[in-house]
Amino acid sequence: MYYKNIIMRRLYLILIFLNISSPLVYSQTMMGAKKYISQIEEKIRTSKDQIMLEYRLFQDRIQWASEISDSFNIDKYVNKNGGFKNNIDKINIELEYFNNLHQEYENLEYSIGVGKIEGDIKSKIQNDIFVAESKSENLIKYIKLNTENLEIENKILYELINKNTKYEYINKNTKAKPIILMPPPFPWPPPPASAEINLTEDHTYFANCKKFGDVSSIIDNALGANDYEKRYFSIPNGFAITTKLEVINEDGSSKNQPDRYDFSMNSLLKIIDIRDYLNALFFGKSGYYRSIVFIITDQPFGSSANKVSETEIKELMSKGDYFLSNEFKNNPFTINHQVIALIYEFQIKESDKLALLSPPIRLTARTHLTKSNIISILK
Repeated sequence: MYYKNIIMRRLYLILIFLNISSPLVYSQTMMGAKKYISQIEEKIRTSKDQIMLEYRLFQDRIQWASEISDSFNIDKYVNKNGGFKNNIDKINIELEYFNNLHQEYENLEYSIGVGKIEGDIKSKIQNDIFVAESKSENLIKYIKLNTENLEIENKILYELINKNTKYEYINKNTKAKPIILMPPPFPWPPPPASAEINLTEDHTYFANCKKFGDVSSIIDNALGANDYEKRYFSIPNGFAITTKLEVINEDGSSKNQPDRYDFSMNSLLKIIDIRDYLNALFFGKSGYYRSIVFIITDQPFGSSANKVSETEIKELMSKGDYFLSNEFKNNPFTINHQVIALIYEFQIKESDKLALLSPPIRLTARTHLTKSNIISILK
């Protein structure tokens, strides 16, 4: 087996050197192109998240200013609101290019796998990357300009609101309150998880927390220390933190880079040691991946009836915020608030090539948090 692998690697290098068209070379080229284009897309989506934060704040402040000031020109800002919405619609339309490109590459990978290779794929990939880079550069400039315009409008609105709410009351009864920028909503109630744990039952983790910002800082530190990517969402009387879907080992520990976020079958089902080899020999190869969701709320909740797929977990990450606004962080964290960790684990088998939510309970939630080194940092 050892010598066979050496021969295959050398043959692959010879094929690349000679530029000979083969399914192996095409497959490797496609994987590299997909990864690079995904990185370009991620930069655009990061810029888009920034403008969406400003846009939601803009909408909130328009409504607030119209309620507290008789002199506020609502028509003027309704027109501006429509203009900014059109800008965001344009950004979404441009991002459709990347969605279509991902689907096109999925179809090409399938064609390569069954031996149906048509046309000059190398030239196509080079052209796609050129278009993606150009589109990314133009879009990021466009988003930056519109974000700056929104920031200016938000500053004007902020000054107007502060001026009118200093000693004002709404409807003579309700005292004016500061505007709180909410993260995007998380599906509620949450989908059924593979495992769960209430972290507030151990009174050492969040005992000194007074605000949402205190809780998020503790969780952020634990996730950041272990190289987790995360997004923020709003839920009733609280918020949620979701980690990016990752490939894990059978014991619940994270895969090492670059395999941690590589969801190709070859990477997911990779045989590393003799234990993996024996499991594959007798039971067939399988792989696992996981997302962790931290729920912070004082509202009792259960689970929805709908199971979540790994595709939905990936899509959810793209909709969350990269950070919490300062206004939102100042919300009080009370003795009634709970911090619940939900584990969403998926299993994929070589035979069916379909990701399925692992049955409860393959590993406990505490095992997942221990093996991911999150618990040790929380302490």
